[in-house]
Amino acid sequence: MDISRRQMLGASAALYLSHLTQDVYAEDAAQSASAHAVPGNRPTEEFKVAAVQAEAVYLDLKGGVDKTIRLIREAASAGAKLVAFPELWLPGYPFGHESEQWKRAYLKKYVANSLQIGSAEWRLLLEAAAREKIFVSLGYSELEGDHLFMGQALIGADGRPIQIRRKLRPSGGERTVWSDGDPSGLKVYETEIGRVGSLSCWEHMHPQMTYILQSQMEHIHLGAWPILPEVDGVSWAGPAVNLAAARYYATITGAVTIVPCGVVGDEAYSRFQEIPASKWVPKGGGHARIYGGNGAEIGNAIPHESEGLVMATVDPRTFSPKTEDSDGEFSFGVLQFIVENYPGPRVPDKEHGNKNLVAISSF
Repeated sequence: MDISRRQMLGASAALYLSHLTQDVYAEDAAQSASAHAVPGNRPTEEFKVAAVQAEAVYLDLKGGVDKTIRLIREAASAGAKLVAFPELWLPGYPFGHESEQWKRAYLKKYVANSLQIGSAEWRLLLEAAAREKIFVSLGYSELEGDHLFMGQALIGADGRPIQIRRKLRPSGGERTVWSDGDPSGLKVYETEIGRVGSLSCWEHMHPQMTYILQSQMEHIHLGAWPILPEVDGVSWAGPAVNLAAARYYATITGAVTIVPCGVVGDEAYSRFQEIPASKWVPKGGGHARIYGGNGAEIGNAIPHESEGLVMATVDPRTFSPKTEDSDGEFSFGVLQFIVENYPGPRVPDKEHGNKNLVAISSF
């Protein structure tokens, strides 16, 4: 019998923090339940999920949408109820984006090929999910007005959006191109296949994002990464660091964690070689994974330079019936304990107190 870390720690946490426990997530849980949810009607039989490992159609939104639809069909034909795509799958993750050379050479085209919610391309993606009767998690560069955002959407098997979120704080040099999202994206949604939450890439490294999501008792976590190149001296971008974060997330949360990941193929590689800031990126870098709620890898393996679907079988009978962590390690009591015992100066944080907005017209 598998026992999750959450189950082991829950009892001791409840005893230690029982005097602090407050039921503060009931309202949030009610608000986050999507229109797709039918309470008490979750599946009781095992079902399959899929993580995409493939090369994006770089700088080509139409081509990328066509490939997305093909992969949605492929996942559904293989029996998956959910398929997840990498971060910035549309129109591809642009290594070198922080450099002036990339911005001069490619920013205009990248903006033109970013996805607009409500556009014809967006409608084609909704129609594909409905036609194949499959949940779709999609990563994309979103264009709205004069700003780009790092978008992540969950589309229901009926083709209706369940969540449209934006990466709260783009990482590092990403902040020179994409604007910040907002905390409304830190929600877990009740669906016909369980409680589903989403984060992108290095959002998994920030406790102000992970704690809020983990407190909502996910069953399935969608953790999208763009590409994970394995290069000496760039460990922060590689599979060892990032897959460790995903596996840790699965273990501590008890959620099946699906990690789609892109691949650098010939086309993207040739583009990356044109820009000094991206010459270090090798071919390959595909490290899609699926982890069970106990942290064990449960999906099939694909070579890092190859395209395909990593698939795994999920048993919903292992899902927790709770919708909030009222007495465990993600409870309000734990958060209050941290606040009361924080050892540093209690001063405003300029970095996290300001929203970064990048006006595309300023370039």
